[in-house]
Amino acid sequence: GIENHFPMVNLFLSVPVYLLGHDESILLLSRYIIFILNCIMLLYVYRIGSLLWSRIAGLLAVSSILVSVVFLQKGIEIRHDVFNALFNVMGAYYGFAFIKKNNSRYLVLSSLSFGMALASTQKAIVMIAGFIIGLVVFLLRNKRYKTCVRIVLGYLSLIPVPLAVCLMVLITISNDNFEAFLQ
Repeated sequence: GIENHFPMVNLFLSVPVYLLGHDESILLLSRYIIFILNCIMLLYVYRIGSLLWSRIAGLLAVSSILVSVVFLQKGIEIRHDVFNALFNVMGAYYGFAFIKKNNSRYLVLSSLSFGMALASTQKAIVMIAGFIIGLVVFLLRNKRYKTCVRIVLGYLSLIPVPLAVCLMVLITISNDNFEAFLQ
């Protein structure tokens, strides 16, 4: 069947398959990769809690995720949602860092992280839209109009970049697969 997700995860996971071939070790390697990505996501959850409140809040946030049955069950499954969660959490962290520190580098990192989430699955748009709307409302309530315009323009211009790059790679490696993806 035709893949119903955006292509980033499949492109990413195709590299070890290409390098090592099709055997059972690929499944194990892919699960280790997913485990590492989940660990990185937990680090960013901690960083959000620490940035907004305190180190203890960061540790409590990570602890609450670690005791979640869904996280424990799905934590090593090879799923697009792992990439979605990681890059959405990274995007949120860098978005909050931009608001706190007013450094454009964080806006770029936030936008590209959200773009990576979108390039992995369409479901990412829900988190991305909610986060951007929340930031805009916060900035408008605090009369930070110029920052609000910077955020909207930054997100609108940079979020599509990772998906566009993935689609260009997909077109380059196999025009037949891209045409099937579009249908």
